[in-house]
Amino acid sequence: MGECGISDLLISIVFMIFTFVVLALLGLDTSQKLYDALAVTLIYLPAVVYLYNKKHIDIQKEFHEEYATRYLMGALWILSILVLISVAHYFYASITTASVELFSYSSLKVAIYYLLACIAIPICEEIIFRYYFFTILKNRYGLYLGGILSILLFVAVHYFNPITPVLVFQGWLFTYVYYKTNSIFSSISLHILNNSVWHFIIYMR
Repeated sequence: MGECGISDLLISIVFMIFTFVVLALLGLDTSQKLYDALAVTLIYLPAVVYLYNKKHIDIQKEFHEEYATRYLMGALWILSILVLISVAHYFYASITTASVELFSYSSLKVAIYYLLACIAIPICEEIIFRYYFFTILKNRYGLYLGGILSILLFVAVHYFNPITPVLVFQGWLFTYVYYKTNSIFSSISLHILNNSVWHFIIYMR
């Protein structure tokens, strides 16, 4: 089991694009939040499987590192929550629209949506963009340029999202946490909290 390289990064991007095209051709209605979250998860999964098969994640090492940095994580969680609350108030109109759609769902659909949006998607994104892409690009181009490129790729897949400056900040924050803690569980935890707080605010509107 060797290290992943630029070719693996490009192949995984091709997987994501191919899955996106297939879902589009199948006519999946991504205008609905539930199906949009499902589509995003399905787009990520082939890339996750491919990259994981190229280089397995050392669960024991990653979990150990996460405990060693719990104080840093606590401070960054608070910062993330404050940013999310500010953004939520600023984009009140779009949040109101999203909350109306969620309230039209059955309890089961809401549960499935939150499982995808707050757990499955953050896990996939951190594995792809931090554990693999950031590491590949850092090893090839150095810490700073590799970090910038991985953040740009993270923002690029959220092209439909109107809050790009916030995505840039979040991409930097997740990358910083992963780099400083040397644990993918740290950035996954922060990303799950980030999405959970955001969607909780949406649902409570």
